[in-house]
Amino acid sequence: MDIAIDSDPLKQFLARHPTYRMPLAALSLFAGAVPIDVLTALSAVPEAPEPLRGLTGQQWADMLEQAAEAGLLRRIGPLLYVVAPSAAEPLAALRTAVVGDGQPGLERAFVTAYARRAHGLASVPEATLPEALRLWTPQEPNLVRALQLARAQQRWRELADLLTAWLKVQAPNTPLAEKQKLLAELEGAVRLAQDWRQAAPAYEAVLKARMDLARQQGQLEAEQTACEQLKTLQEKRGDLAGLAAALQRLGELAVARQDLAQAEQHYRRSLYLRCRLGHLAEQCELAVRLGQIAQQQGSLEAATAWLSQGLSVAERLGNHHVLSQLLLACGDVARAWHKLDRAEAFFRRCLSLQERALDLAGQAQTQERLGLLALDRGRSDEASQWFRAQRQTAVRLGQTALEAQALMHLAHVAMGDHRLNDAEECYRRSLELRKRLGDERGQAHCLCGLGAVAYQRGRLTEAEQWFEQSLALAERTRDEPLQIRLHHNLGNAALLRNELARAEQCYGLGLKIAQRLELTAEQASMLYSLGRLAEEQKDWPHAAERYSHSLALAVQAHDLGLQAKTLQRLAELAARQQRPEEAEGFYRRALQVLEGQGDSRGCAEVWLRLARLSESRGDYVEAQARCEQSLSLRQQIGDLAGMVRTLDQLRALPGIKPEQVDPWYDQLLSLAEQVGNVHIRCVAVHKRGDWAAKTGQWAEAQRWYRRGLSLEQQAGRRPDQALLLAKLARAAVALGQVPEAEELCRRATELGVLRIAERWLAPEDMVRLAELLRDRGHAEEALLWYQPCLKTTKDHAARVRALCGLAQVALAQGDMQQAQSWLDQAAEAARAPQAESAQATLALVRGLVQQHLGDLRKAAQHLNRALRLADPAADPAHCAQAHWALALIHQAQGRLDQAQEHFAEAETLFRKYGQLDRADQARQAARKLESQSAVG
Repeated sequence: MDIAIDSDPLKQFLARHPTYRMPLAALSLFAGAVPIDVLTALSAVPEAPEPLRGLTGQQWADMLEQAAEAGLLRRIGPLLYVVAPSAAEPLAALRTAVVGDGQPGLERAFVTAYARRAHGLASVPEATLPEALRLWTPQEPNLVRALQLARAQQRWRELADLLTAWLKVQAPNTPLAEKQKLLAELEGAVRLAQDWRQAAPAYEAVLKARMDLARQQGQLEAEQTACEQLKTLQEKRGDLAGLAAALQRLGELAVARQDLAQAEQHYRRSLYLRCRLGHLAEQCELAVRLGQIAQQQGSLEAATAWLSQGLSVAERLGNHHVLSQLLLACGDVARAWHKLDRAEAFFRRCLSLQERALDLAGQAQTQERLGLLALDRGRSDEASQWFRAQRQTAVRLGQTALEAQALMHLAHVAMGDHRLNDAEECYRRSLELRKRLGDERGQAHCLCGLGAVAYQRGRLTEAEQWFEQSLALAERTRDEPLQIRLHHNLGNAALLRNELARAEQCYGLGLKIAQRLELTAEQASMLYSLGRLAEEQKDWPHAAERYSHSLALAVQAHDLGLQAKTLQRLAELAARQQRPEEAEGFYRRALQVLEGQGDSRGCAEVWLRLARLSESRGDYVEAQARCEQSLSLRQQIGDLAGMVRTLDQLRALPGIKPEQVDPWYDQLLSLAEQVGNVHIRCVAVHKRGDWAAKTGQWAEAQRWYRRGLSLEQQAGRRPDQALLLAKLARAAVALGQVPEAEELCRRATELGVLRIAERWLAPEDMVRLAELLRDRGHAEEALLWYQPCLKTTKDHAARVRALCGLAQVALAQGDMQQAQSWLDQAAEAARAPQAESAQATLALVRGLVQQHLGDLRKAAQHLNRALRLADPAADPAHCAQAHWALALIHQAQGRLDQAQEHFAEAETLFRKYGQLDRADQARQAARKLESQSAVG
């Protein structure tokens, strides 16, 4: 500082005013706040019993007046300002004294002291500064006036102090144009200074002010220019510390514009200077940054070397914060290398260090890393625990941005577990927090996540709307990596819509950005999607070419996940082209990559695909073994959703028996109950019921469906309840429990049949339930169940039966024209070879229509054919209807014995089917004919 205290006049002044002497004990209150030369001068003063405390405004004014008389006002005024216990009273008194004196020098002395206090004295509360400024000059911008005066008189060191104070106190409330004008005037004066060395501190302050202003305005190019000028100045001055700081900032600016080579050059020079100066903390920080650059450039060996160097320095330094940052960076590199155990060791050591130091902010960072690491290993439950811990820490710290980030991670985990409602809730809560912060870049990521949720639900229009909103924000905030992802997502949506030209356009836009930024992993991902597009276009050579290019880039980027995914697509491509040995080789390579990565979930998925390959070759024993290998891995890591898919594959294999599948379902249920996953419990119970139904164990299926219905009712999921009610009704039909089946079916109808159809209730089951409702007199409800079956393109027999059922409903309603129309459509659909099992139904309805038209001969032919084709054990209702119709025909033709026989058969079948009223009608008709025969 440039306030010189002449100890002799000061001693004389304090000797004349012993009341105001300050003991050295009181000076300890201001350690680090008072200039060292002032403390030195005061230390020579004999101790007195009273400090400068409790003085009134008048006492301050008297003392300052006497100081002015002694010629000490300029020196003692700033000193008293610094050590005074209250800011307002000495300021008011000093202002009165200075204004009354009318000496510009006194004003400068005060303002200089004010500037020092404003930016360099830790003991002064920040809140007192605006009040101090107001007391000094309520109307005039005194700091600006002092700056202009210092510039005119070329007092460069004082100008530097004043400029720093102005930036902190007045600049935030000054219009941008005025700030720019003032800085331009100051810079022009400094450049014209005769002695550049004396002007260097002022020039440095001006350049730093320009950098701060440019940073606040987001003008990176302007900041870059000012920083380059600052670097040149520091080189000329030989200020190594200042030069190192300027080089580091230039490196940061280079990273911001994705110029990693230039950033590395600046960081290396800065690190060299820090090593010369012995600045250990800065060396550690630069080692981390150089490691991060090396990692982004794909040179993980170089990244490891830089971080090892930084870790060695950090351990010597003994600063827990610096050491923890190095440990985090080392863990990040190990994770990038897929050395997950080593990464975990770094992260856990870091967390332990942070917990001992009560470093909550650091703990939140490490908890996030451990959560991401758990996701890499496919351990979603463990990842959720770490991200929830991160969120709790963020709440304790009051850091909204950190809480929003933790919610994003929780949303990603929920997406991976197919918990879409949970994922949507987390994304929306994170979005709300980001809006509160005004964080548009974070909002863009949340909107992208909401689009992904809608995409997974199959709501493509909604998903595209979210993606477009996110893209607009990403472009506004210049978040190009997110733009790449969004173009990718929009391309995927277009691909799903079969809009192949638009998909190729979106992928191409993302690929161009990735190539311009030299982002190898993103280029590989885009080429992978372009390979998928070529597959959709049946362009196998181009698909293979793009996949191969993607694989090469993924290897270059050390992206093992994409390598494994691309190898699997190449395997699928080879299998589709009937090259099973080549497909097996690709799958084995993918398995090797995933095993090296420690990705158990990925390995389990490859084993499942290998099982499908074995099944396609007809090797069902090998397919079973591979399914079980996949199940074993999924069980170890708690991948419940994957277990469900693998069990679907296992139970679909020919020759698989219930005792080979049931134990796996039991384990799945046990795991789901342990972790409290209600969704998987419901799915497992549901699937268990399906398996029992498929093997004809209807009573067992009914038991599982009832258990599943209870769980779904607890969860409040109406569509799943409707689905289970329908399946319970189907089981009741198979067990002959017709009244119960009718009640269950009507309950399912109330919850929404179309939703049931969307959840893939088998068309055959829907037809049977529609027939149940029709036969029980609920024609309108039966129509609702028939309609979805008309859309099926796979189950032709079910479609024929649905059309026949609709014809019967129209016939019962007396609409002969509509009945004939439905019947013609059924006859057309029955030409498909897969519709053979529905020929009996078609013959039955044809017979009923002819009977209604009065052509009894043709009706009898069709009905007898229906009886020959139908299986009474499997379809008693249709056989009962045929016998009933034939009985009426024979009765009309006078063949009473034959009519009686058909009535008796109809009674037996109606009773078996559960239609007791129809059975009673058939018995009464048979008895009536019997009595007529006896009379005759």
